[in-house]
Amino acid sequence: MKTVTIKYPGLIGERELSFSAPENWAELTPKQYLEVIRYMLGEISPDTIFFRLYPIPKKLVAQFDGYYMYKLGELLSFLYDDRIEMDHFILPSLKISLIESYPAPAPKLADVSLQQFMSADTYFSYYSIKQEDHFLSLFVASLYKPANEKFAAISGNDRLINLPINASKLSALPRHQLFAVFLNWSFIKIWLGRIFPYMFPPSSPSAGPTGLPKPKGPDWLTLFDNFVGDHIADMQAYQAMPCMDAFRIINRKIKENSK
Repeated sequence: MKTVTIKYPGLIGERELSFSAPENWAELTPKQYLEVIRYMLGEISPDTIFFRLYPIPKKLVAQFDGYYMYKLGELLSFLYDDRIEMDHFILPSLKISLIESYPAPAPKLADVSLQQFMSADTYFSYYSIKQEDHFLSLFVASLYKPANEKFAAISGNDRLINLPINASKLSALPRHQLFAVFLNWSFIKIWLGRIFPYMFPPSSPSAGPTGLPKPKGPDWLTLFDNFVGDHIADMQAYQAMPCMDAFRIINRKIKENSK
């Protein structure tokens, strides 16, 4: 975080306003992150972003000259970094109603199964290509879901996810909230690309609607078939495997086969 001090004339002498400003995406609060997304989508104008992000009175921002606005604009330079790595979701949950909310996956995808990851990444790719909102809802529903719902039922206590119903509920949320998850996933894919470069090789820049480079998505159907191999009877166990454990195995195999 960067400490920012603004000096401006008051009724009696000079006044001073100090606050902390984030220097990268990871330092944004959930509220600030959503405001940035709204700014990126053109839902709020550039001249309002500063008092939405920082504790600067709206009337004070209106008094700033070109120099002050330029210096404030420099605080947002990190928004144009096209290689952002992130191992967690900025939004801790999505509120569906007054009594219901869907939590985000744990940091470093610790509680995400291989089947859940494949579902999310498949819909992520569909939305990236087709830009159809129902794919965006299905993508978010693959990640933010009721805590007791699973993608693969291993025990009798497991409750299978109802993706269409969850997606329908999420589709009622403001679009910028759903897009915030989409962009966050782009950051997570870049982080995965550094850890598992053979599974998630980077693609060309400006490949998506955000202008950010996106790692190429694996062919999940082929990859999963090769991963399971002849162990068809154990398919559900493979689907329920923690995705990070599966990625370590798959990345190593791809690396060995590429020699």
